[in-house]
Amino acid sequence: MTKVLVTGASGFVGSHLTRRLVTEGYRVKALVRTTSSLERLKELDIDLAYGDLTDIFSLHNAVKGVEIVFHAGASVGDWVKKEEADAVNVKGTENILNAALAARVKRFVSVSSLAVLGMKDHNATKEEAPYGPTGDSYCDSKIESEKLVLEFGRRHNLPMTVLRPGFIYGPGDNQVLPRVLEALEKGKFAFIGHGDKVLNTVYVGNLVQAILLAVRTEKAVGKIYNITDGVLVDRREFINTIADVWGLPRPKKEIPLWLAKALTPVFEKVNRLTGSKKPPLLNRAKMKFMALNLHFDISRAVEELGYKPVFNLRQALEETHKNDKRKA
Repeated sequence: MTKVLVTGASGFVGSHLTRRLVTEGYRVKALVRTTSSLERLKELDIDLAYGDLTDIFSLHNAVKGVEIVFHAGASVGDWVKKEEADAVNVKGTENILNAALAARVKRFVSVSSLAVLGMKDHNATKEEAPYGPTGDSYCDSKIESEKLVLEFGRRHNLPMTVLRPGFIYGPGDNQVLPRVLEALEKGKFAFIGHGDKVLNTVYVGNLVQAILLAVRTEKAVGKIYNITDGVLVDRREFINTIADVWGLPRPKKEIPLWLAKALTPVFEKVNRLTGSKKPPLLNRAKMKFMALNLHFDISRAVEELGYKPVFNLRQALEETHKNDKRKA
């Protein structure tokens, strides 16, 4: 049995990946903090490695005897402080890379983000496109994290692969769907513009499939792969399908794009001045989710990994609804 380490194992993506790895017959070590909830990992036959990406000594202990590292741990959010994002996403990535090198692991797979390509309209953007720093703490930290992985792999001959998912959704998501559902339930959801721009969604089950394909494909070593659900779904279709599956009214409200653009820097400035820990009503990350055209080319993953998304939008949302603990 191949022994692997999953960072961020108690989180959204990490827990789905851990469960799938156990099903596939891998022996899994799960890196978790002492403060982490283990609800998502209960009843799984795994080894717990207590540690933190910011604690290099705990990471050296976690990688002992491991052949593959799946790096899914990160500080995620649309209003993450720069200090936290840099400490976890940048320095933490450097720490786990050094630990992996010292342990002589055979493969290193890093979960990055399509956010590294910038907050702008995308039309079939490929992996070779330049990075797009935005001033957003999360996005910029993921750029630096990805650069670290790629440079480290080249310099130390560490066999690594980088996957760039879009907006990830599915059972256990605590970033995208909960906010959308709350707004729909309260009748407060409003499209920015007409809702006709493409959204780069990826169901967590499809992402996990891509991660496993990457580690099993020798051609993937040293490569970057864009990962989405592979279909062009605009905001209105995405949101309306959520409403239909949950039995909620389809939203009709629209906010003019020009108005949302004008208000975004104002809301961000007010939040910074007040020191609010909650994200403002509008910020750059929300504008990206709601207003930009986000079409990314995934042909490399299809051709080289054999990636073929198993779940379509309706199936993915129905599976998510079936596991929605909010209904209990």
